[in-house]
Amino acid sequence: MDEIKGPIVDLSLNGAFILLPELPDTSRPLRLIIDLPRSHILVLTVKGVRFEIRPGGDDSRHHYGLAFRFLSLSSEDRLVFFNTLRI
Repeated sequence: MDEIKGPIVDLSLNGAFILLPELPDTSRPLRLIIDLPRSHILVLTVKGVRFEIRPGGDDSRHHYGLAFRFLSLSSEDRLVFFNTLRI
């Protein structure tokens, strides 16, 4: 399973929107690692649900904005995640 890494623009209990330099293969599930405050790390299986192309700033490069839906989020991870989002 491929891992994806990039800045998270939006985060909820159901999914995330992330900026990436390259578009991954979204036809299959991916692994997303989220480093939360207080040394909590979530390793989640996600599925891409939509993407958009965003300008990259001063240079001519662009970024891909990808929205992902969480496929796996345990009850324990959900509680840690929920408490982190409330901060």
